[in-house]
Amino acid sequence: MHDWRPSLALFVAFAWPVATAGEEAAASSAGEPAGIEPVFVRPLVPIARGRNDSNPVWSPAGDMVAFERSRGDNKEIAIVRLNGDMVQTIHQKASAAPGQSRFFFPEAVEQTSYNSGISWSPDGKRFVFMSNGGEGNYDLYLREPDGRIARVTTHREKDGHAHWSPARDQIAFISGRSGQGDVYLLDLSTKATTRVTHGEWPYLYPQWSPDGKRLAVIQGINENHDVYVLEPGRIPAVPPKPLSTWRYDDLRPVWSPDGKRFVFMSNGGEGNYDLYLREPDGRIARVTTHREKDGHAHWSPARDQIAFISGRSGQGDVYLLDLSTKATTRVTHGEWPYLYPQWSPDGKRLAVIQGINENHDVYVLEPGRIPAVPPKPLSTWRYDDLRPVWSPDGKRIAFYTNYNPADDPKTWAIVVVAADGSDPTTGEGLAARVVATDVVPDVERGPAWMPDNRRIVYVRNERQAYNPVYIADVDSRTSTLVRTGTKMNHDVTCSTGGMIAFRAQVDQWDQVYLAKLKD
Repeated sequence: MHDWRPSLALFVAFAWPVATAGEEAAASSAGEPAGIEPVFVRPLVPIARGRNDSNPVWSPAGDMVAFERSRGDNKEIAIVRLNGDMVQTIHQKASAAPGQSRFFFPEAVEQTSYNSGISWSPDGKRFVFMSNGGEGNYDLYLREPDGRIARVTTHREKDGHAHWSPARDQIAFISGRSGQGDVYLLDLSTKATTRVTHGEWPYLYPQWSPDGKRLAVIQGINENHDVYVLEPGRIPAVPPKPLSTWRYDDLRPVWSPDGKRFVFMSNGGEGNYDLYLREPDGRIARVTTHREKDGHAHWSPARDQIAFISGRSGQGDVYLLDLSTKATTRVTHGEWPYLYPQWSPDGKRLAVIQGINENHDVYVLEPGRIPAVPPKPLSTWRYDDLRPVWSPDGKRIAFYTNYNPADDPKTWAIVVVAADGSDPTTGEGLAARVVATDVVPDVERGPAWMPDNRRIVYVRNERQAYNPVYIADVDSRTSTLVRTGTKMNHDVTCSTGGMIAFRAQVDQWDQVYLAKLKD
C-alpha cells in the first residue's frame, strides 16, 4: 500500500530567511561536515531568477513530472525526467493571428501566458492543461507524446477543471460556455466536445470513478452544494442523478478503492455534518446520524471500513464504520480529542494523535481485534508529538516532537518507535528513540521514510548552513549530511525508488530539486 510517488504539491509556506553574501562567506570559511555525495543533484528546470516552482504532477509511471513555474502573473509548464533532464517547457506569446496561439520551447520567451491545471493520461504519454493563450480566456491544450501542443477547446468562455478518464481517451471538464458552468466531455479520438449537464447552477470538480464509467460532481453556489453522479457514456443518455437536492451543503465526495461507492459530508438533517454513503445501486444512506459533527473520514486500504472522528462523545473520538453492516463502533474513549486517523499499510491498525493545545501524544489503535484492546500509547509525556507516519512495512512509526534538552517548544526532533507499542512512552526511554534533532518539520506530510524502512530524510534547522538535507539512520540514530549544494531547503520527500525531492531557495525564489543517492 506504499506504492506511491512523491506528491510535491503538498508544499507548506514558511518564512524562510534569505542568505546574504556575508553569511555565505562565513559559512564557506567554516567548512562543512563530511557527508554523502549524491549521484546527482539537479533542479528540475534550469535556474531562472524571478521564478517560483509549484504544483508538480507526477506521470502515472513516475518517470516524469510536469509542474508550473511562475513569472509574476504568468506561468509556464515544465516537463522533466527523474534524472533531471528537461523534456520540454511550454509557454507562448500573444497570438500570431486571431484565434491562434504559437508555443515556444525549450527556452522562455519574454511574454508568457498562464498555463496550469495539469492532468496526465493513464499511460503517462500525454497530459491536458488549461491556458489563457494570450487571449484572456482559458482553453484546454493537449501535450502530445512527441511534444506537440494542440489546442483542443476554442470557446471564448473559460474551460478548466480537466480530469482525464482512467479508462479511455476522454477528458471531463467544466466550461462557462453555457452561461453557468457545466460539465463537458472531450473525446480525444474524434476531438468532439459533448455537453453532459444543463444546470441551473454551476457544477464543480468532476471526479472520475476508478473504472472511468461515472463522474462525481458537486453543483451549487455559496453554502448550498449538492452531489450528483453522471454517466456520460450511457446510450441513450441519462440525466444527472442527484444524490442530494436539499438546502444543505454537501461536500467532498470520495470514491471507494473499488469505485463502487463513495462517501461524502453533508450538514443536512440536523444542521451539523454527517457522513453519507452512495451505494452501487445509487441509493444514498446516511451512515452517521448524530447531532455532533463527523469528519476526518479515512477509507481502509484493505476492508470495507471507514475510520472517522466524531464529536458525539463530547470530546472527539475515533469511530469505525463497517460498510457491510452499517454498524458504527466507538474505538476510543478519550479524555482529550483524537485527530487525523491514518491506516497502516495493511489496513489493520490506525495511528492517531490525542491532546489539546500544544500537548499531543501518539497512539496506535487495533479496531479489528477481538476481544477489543485499548489504544496503545506510543508517547505519554508533556511534549507535543505530531504527524505520525507509518514506515513502508508498517513495523515502525515516525513522528515529530518538540522534546529537546533545552526545553525549547520551537525546537523539533524526529522520534521513531515500534508500532506495536513495545518501546518506552516517556522519559529517558522515549528520548533515546530520537533519531534526528533540530529538524524543520513538514507539517503537511510528516517525516519522510526512505523505501528501505531504516532511513528518514529530513531538513536540519541549521541557519549557518542554510538548512541542509540530512539522512537519519533509524537503528544507529546517527545522521549524515547529503551534500546537495543547495540552501534554505524544505518540503523534502522520497519516492519508492529512493529518489529525494525537495525545494530550495535560489536568489529568494523557490526551485524544485531532485537528488539521487548511490545504491
